[in-house]
Amino acid sequence: MYRLAPIATLLLAWPSVGPAQDPLIRIDVNLVQVDAVVTDSANKHVSNLKAEDFQVLQDDKLQTITNFSYIASGISPPVITPSPSNARSALPPPQLPLPAAGSVRRMFALVVDDLGLSFENVAHVRDALRKFVNREMQAGDLVAIVRTSAGMGALQRFTADPRILNAAIDHIKFTFGRVAVSSFAPAFAPSDVTRFDAIDQSVDEFRSDMLMAGTVGALRYVIDGLHDMPGRKAVVLFSESVALPEASLRGLTDAADRAAVVIHTIDPRGLQTFYDVRDTDPNPQVQVRREAQMFESQQGLAGLAEATGGRFIQNNNRLDEALHEVVEDSDGYYLIGYRPDSATFAKDGSALYHRVQVRVRSAGLRVRSRSGFLGDSDTARDAPLQGSAALLHALTSPFSSGDIHVQLTTLFNQTADRRSNLSALLHIDAGDVRFDVQPDGSRKAGLEVVAMTFGADGNAAGRTDRIFNLDLNASQYAAALSRGMVYVMNQPVPTAGAYQMRVALRDRGSDRIGAANEFIEVPDLTNKRLAVSSLLLRLDARQRPSGANPGAGLLESIASDNDPATSAAFRFFHPGDSLYYEYFVFNAQTGADHAADLEVQTRLFRDGNLVYTGQPMIPAVAGDANTGRLLAGGHLTLAHEFLSGDYVLQVILTDKLAKQKYRTTSQAIDFAVAAH
Repeated sequence: MYRLAPIATLLLAWPSVGPAQDPLIRIDVNLVQVDAVVTDSANKHVSNLKAEDFQVLQDDKLQTITNFSYIASGISPPVITPSPSNARSALPPPQLPLPAAGSVRRMFALVVDDLGLSFENVAHVRDALRKFVNREMQAGDLVAIVRTSAGMGALQRFTADPRILNAAIDHIKFTFGRVAVSSFAPAFAPSDVTRFDAIDQSVDEFRSDMLMAGTVGALRYVIDGLHDMPGRKAVVLFSESVALPEASLRGLTDAADRAAVVIHTIDPRGLQTFYDVRDTDPNPQVQVRREAQMFESQQGLAGLAEATGGRFIQNNNRLDEALHEVVEDSDGYYLIGYRPDSATFAKDGSALYHRVQVRVRSAGLRVRSRSGFLGDSDTARDAPLQGSAALLHALTSPFSSGDIHVQLTTLFNQTADRRSNLSALLHIDAGDVRFDVQPDGSRKAGLEVVAMTFGADGNAAGRTDRIFNLDLNASQYAAALSRGMVYVMNQPVPTAGAYQMRVALRDRGSDRIGAANEFIEVPDLTNKRLAVSSLLLRLDARQRPSGANPGAGLLESIASDNDPATSAAFRFFHPGDSLYYEYFVFNAQTGADHAADLEVQTRLFRDGNLVYTGQPMIPAVAGDANTGRLLAGGHLTLAHEFLSGDYVLQVILTDKLAKQKYRTTSQAIDFAVAAH
């Protein structure tokens, strides 16, 4: 059941993408812009050079620099300290806030070429990615984990939320692709290499070519998906083997140039001895052949990085350090432009390739830039998408749209008949919706809403399409303007796991778009381990008659499609406000007295930093623990001197009767505070 109901208006919103903040690479008849990174002998960025310190050549002809600037990411490099283990904490801090489109400083698509990785290196890549996500990501970073074998749904996970990224990393598994179980499978002496006849070799080469096409297709898809995103973007490719024909290489690099994408490549094999302990006969000729095989397999990786101004990292046994090196490369770059001559862009439609060289005059400095481009002028930006196409684009974008200000709250709960359920509450700013005045003074509007749930593998787990025709009288319209509207959707989920809820809406009168997305984890309640529903945070406690069944509270009403409390989707508070939060506890263990023994602690984060830790206390619960379902809650008062900002409330629950390994869990919810 779905409904729109007036509720308190939302003042938090993400600003839209601003073209003035997008230093895009341009290639047209009036201007060619290239980006360049300059480093010193210690491989540190040099950021204080001027235009006269550079030379730009196109097809060996010196060009006059007409545009010049240095673009800094604005992010301080993190201090990396060794960790005793790579295991994730049982209670990680809540996610970094999703960056608004205009505040994204660095964008990384971490592409795992599982079609070109051996079994032994898949685990190493997983570990390096997990260290980056848990130790190096900062506010302003937007990251995607993409597997070349995962299909087009993989890009759905572009996010700033470490939970989504860790879920994606967990799904990286070995795939029988272009590389064997080992980078160098047990070798045979030359006289014994008779395993494959000519037909077998032909079939094997054909399969390898097909799988290489899958890798190239995934890279092109990622590059195209990054085209309209702001600033300079980085694609980091983990692979052991990339074989690119010249045409494919130029096609990829030209697309990367026009999308302002730099491609870094990392060979996870590290430093090799070319000797396998499983070899029964360590023949020197075998080692020579392996060395030649590795050199050949790296040519495509090196060429792809060089052509786009990226780095190729090899012979490094510490993949986390290798990834750190290429991440640091995104700290800043020079943007250099010149006016091409009239012959650069052929008028007959034939696009010739033009080589570009960027040189730095100062001794001891090195410069990396793109190697060239096709003489095909960038077409004018496409006309804005309209109708269903615009709605689908908003649904798959990593940003929340600012055309119509929306906020999504996704709540997990279990219904009375023990079914797992997601309740999606979408708050809509009615002031952004076009209402047409009718002769009787009423106002009419139409909203087209699409909601999709994606699983951890990036594939769609469910979709709902609805059209709402609104007809409001004068008082209803005034209430909608002052308090906003809410769209409610209850959707059962068949299995436990990580999900991402995405909702997009289109105002049919103005064609304006709004979108939001949120990550949520659905625990497995059948394993009898401690679990907590989503938190519901609002002003004051729900007024109930004395002795009322708490099981009929707000969480229950949402799950059963009754009218939700207005502040469930309204989390904008002021200093001095008294807040109430509630949640369900599942599978709490009971003692001889058939009672649970629980302990709760709250933590408060402001802009990603821990600012408050409450004392452990016994929570107030209601219900029968023997049913496996308890309702709990608590109060939180914001002091009058409370600072404005974005906050996350985390509730940590401990079951003292459960086994040590399963006795603690947590949930979190975000909110905002602003002075009156």
